[in-house]
Amino acid sequence: ELLARLSQAAVSFSTSGNPDAQRLLTDFGKQPQPYNVCQSLLSGPFPLEIKYYSAIWFRDALIREWEGLNSAQITEYREFLVKYTAADPNLSQVVLNTLLQALALSFKRSWLADEAQTSQSFTHMAVQLMDSSPRAGLSFIRQSVGEFHAKSSTAVGI
Repeated sequence: ELLARLSQAAVSFSTSGNPDAQRLLTDFGKQPQPYNVCQSLLSGPFPLEIKYYSAIWFRDALIREWEGLNSAQITEYREFLVKYTAADPNLSQVVLNTLLQALALSFKRSWLADEAQTSQSFTHMAVQLMDSSPRAGLSFIRQSVGEFHAKSSTAVGI
């Protein structure tokens, strides 16, 4: 099964630097539409190493595939990110920050297209995160400030 192979590769690479494991992880990270696999890995009983890679793959795919995503997909991914990050108080800080950076990037990308709708959705999700998990809410606000600040934002091709 793919999930088990990816999980084993992440652990193998982090513990021994296995080049075959690294190749598998790198190749999967370039796959189109990895969102469902990433969601399964993040939500399942998998080790931290694969959750870390899944967060990176999710974020990077969102940046890479933004132009091809429709509004329903964007909403679905945002809702997953909010629910997942708010639900686990023990979520690793690096995984939390990476996923919330993906959420912040999604708002950054859509802000220019529809500022009024995006700002309303942004505010709703920020409040939802703060109400559910102040740790996740504050991390999201921190990530958002970083993404909207000219000196620290991620290049997303806009």
